[in-house]
Amino acid sequence: MGWNRWRSVTLAFAMAVPTVASGHAYAQDDAQSGMQNTEEHAGSAAQKGKHEAASAGPSSGANKMHCEEIGRIIEFKTGDASLSPSAKQVLEATASWANDAPDRGVRLEGAADKTGPSSLNEELSQERAQNAKQYLTQQGVDPNKIRTEALGENPDRPLLDGLRAVEIRNCSATVAMAEPEPEPAPAPPPPVVEVNPPAPQVQVVPMPVPQTTAETDKPPSRVGVGVALGGGATGFSDQESRNLTDTGGTWEARASFGTRLPVAFEGAYVGSAQGLNALGLDRDALLVGNGAEGNLRLNLGTLRVQPYLFGGAGWTHYSVERNNNITSSITSRTDDVFTVPAGAGLSFRIGRGLLLDLRGTYRWAFGADILNASYVGTGKSAGLSNWNAAGHLGWEF
Repeated sequence: MGWNRWRSVTLAFAMAVPTVASGHAYAQDDAQSGMQNTEEHAGSAAQKGKHEAASAGPSSGANKMHCEEIGRIIEFKTGDASLSPSAKQVLEATASWANDAPDRGVRLEGAADKTGPSSLNEELSQERAQNAKQYLTQQGVDPNKIRTEALGENPDRPLLDGLRAVEIRNCSATVAMAEPEPEPAPAPPPPVVEVNPPAPQVQVVPMPVPQTTAETDKPPSRVGVGVALGGGATGFSDQESRNLTDTGGTWEARASFGTRLPVAFEGAYVGSAQGLNALGLDRDALLVGNGAEGNLRLNLGTLRVQPYLFGGAGWTHYSVERNNNITSSITSRTDDVFTVPAGAGLSFRIGRGLLLDLRGTYRWAFGADILNASYVGTGKSAGLSNWNAAGHLGWEF
């Protein structure tokens, strides 16, 4: 019985000693763990601040985008925001440059001319810039690297003045790593572990200047090929012919080659109709002319408003129409006349191809006999030299 009680006491003492030691060890571990957790928390906060400063990227406040004017624009038709094939080529070159480095961006500034309401031009300039941005995005450019601005019809940019265009500016990021704000000091007793960030470094990425590929005002043919239709008024210069005819109308179809060269060639069909009042004719009788002519044209400049001089040779076939009387003072019903046209004109280029042409022409006529029978025995003759004022609307290729 005594041995059993001694063994029980011994076993109880042996079990109590490790428990006390373990409790002391646990207390030390808890204290060390608390200090370690405090240090890890401070280090984690410092690392988080460094990560946030490093990941700010080109669009953060710590970085600035530097955009440079490089003379690159794409133009649009009047009232239109769709991209032409040449505009897409310019945007593809821009996308290739922007995709070569992550810190490259693009700024698109849309503009419009003063045709139409200013509010519509504001929307049109925005749509042009957005269409250009959408095409760059389709070429793989990150949309966050593209900035657009609508300048409306008053762009205040020398390169965009009076144009329906979008100016493209290449941008690069000047990266500056900002110091993170210091973490608030923890309350004692845990010691504060200060983490000093590295000194800020400024990295400037040079931006290569691509070759300027601005669209020009040249037509696709480069030399200028135009076609035009129009009409006007005509009358004879001889008094004897004016006594027998009224001032009439003309219609013309004209083709030109070399409108952007110093000297151009013109070919034209020319038709006319004038009231005829000779003795014995019906009241509604007409003198109708159909002919062709070729001219050499001297262009005085190649601007959008272009004056010019011209001269050449032609032929006109005249005939008496809408007359049923057999007997009249006009004995011959047809006549073929050789002509020498000369004059001056003014051509207006509107937009990317539309032409408005105004001209005055005088035609000397030779071999005209159709009206002379009305003056038989008087010693007079009725010549067919005439003047013509006409306007044409056409297209330049």
